[in-house]
Amino acid sequence: MINNTQERFKDKVVLISGSSSGIGKATSISFAQQGAKIILASRNKEANEMLVTQIKDLGGDALFIQADFSRTEDIKTVIHTGVKHFGGIDIAINNARKGITYKDNTEYVRLHNYLFNKFSEAQRKGYQQLATY
Repeated sequence: MINNTQERFKDKVVLISGSSSGIGKATSISFAQQGAKIILASRNKEANEMLVTQIKDLGGDALFIQADFSRTEDIKTVIHTGVKHFGGIDIAINNARKGITYKDNTEYVRLHNYLFNKFSEAQRKGYQQLATY
């Protein structure tokens, strides 16, 4: 049950990208516990569906929209769908990143610049386009 003494964000709508684990997940739960309605946006459908259930079990309200924040169309879809569902967005937190795995250090060294750009791409685009759309 959400603690009613912590209604700091009551009826505020919070969009959190990269919500499937770690900081994004913890932030989602924290805002929900403080009364916010949560828009979860991430590539990981299974983890976010479980998170929606967890938030609703706490008495909160959450919507999951599957999205890759390195893609402009996905960002637009998240924003438009979230606004349509909840009537607006009060707070946007861009926690998205794009993880890339590698099998050995020689691959990492060879692809260092590529990896850095891919890790950063979702964050750069997310910040810019969340503010734009």
